[in-house]
Amino acid sequence: KELGSDWSAVCYVGQEKSWLSLGNCIVWNKKKLRLKNSENILLPSNGRLTLKESVFSRLIAGNSFSFERRSLVVTFQYGRHIVQVANVHLNNVGGPHHRQKQLEYILKKLNKNITFTIISGDFNTFDLEQTGEEIDSLQSTIGVEYADAAYDSGWTADINRVNFDKANPIFAFIIKRLHIHIKRKLDYIWVKGVERGSLKKLDLPGSDHLPLIVTLKAKYS
Repeated sequence: KELGSDWSAVCYVGQEKSWLSLGNCIVWNKKKLRLKNSENILLPSNGRLTLKESVFSRLIAGNSFSFERRSLVVTFQYGRHIVQVANVHLNNVGGPHHRQKQLEYILKKLNKNITFTIISGDFNTFDLEQTGEEIDSLQSTIGVEYADAAYDSGWTADINRVNFDKANPIFAFIIKRLHIHIKRKLDYIWVKGVERGSLKKLDLPGSDHLPLIVTLKAKYS
């Protein structure tokens, strides 16, 4: 509504008024894109948290359970072309193997015959030791025909920017007062059939993630 009548959106969230209702949304300009189809995808759960995950979850969020993760796959008509967009939010718990499983589940939902495809969102590749192994694994799973249009964005999330309203107060005090920062690139824009024109990273309040804005152009006419 804030954007005006030229804009529309599809959203997939949990219980509307619960803070546990993580979800996804895709917003588009109706003058440029025509919605053809939208599919809600509930991603596989990882079950119980490990002891380390449970302790960290209690410290930062005041609970020890795993959030349900969701994804949206939308197809648009853009002129005489079809564009496929997947909005992804993989789990922060369960480790790289579980996130790999969730990504594979999403990929099975995509139409491989659509040339112009975008898979973007929060992949939660925390990679504390910064080995780069999980990113390599993501690339292998998605396929060589995809490239990350935000490959040089640098970090996109910082633990110091997390909402600590439900966190352990001692933990929150340590992170904030000692100015502890753990910055990682968690957000990706994997593209097929298109290439990047420009990239912007915005430093805005309201999230521990920084928004990425990418302009894309078709590789093929």
